[in-house]
Amino acid sequence: MVLLYHFRLGVPQVVVSRFDPEIFCASVEKYKVTMAGVVPPILVVLLQHPAAEKYSLRSLVLLTSGAAPLGLELVNRVKAKFSKLGNNDIVITQGYGF
Repeated sequence: MVLLYHFRLGVPQVVVSRFDPEIFCASVEKYKVTMAGVVPPILVVLLQHPAAEKYSLRSLVLLTSGAAPLGLELVNRVKAKFSKLGNNDIVITQGYGF
């Protein structure tokens, strides 16, 4: 439903067939993605994969996590990583029914 809601509003969307850290990060940079729906394991990958530092992720303002519990420790680690990359204002939320 979230994808359809944004489609109805005319918000451009970037959809990939499967998650690949290189493609994800390159797409964020290329298309200036501002919001992304992710699952906690993707956040863990972004902490560890060199693509997160290779591409600019500064356009991201909101990461919405779902499908599994999102711990505060992981949120703090991701915020620290993004801050190190020059993105101090990112908001990370947890949704239900993702």
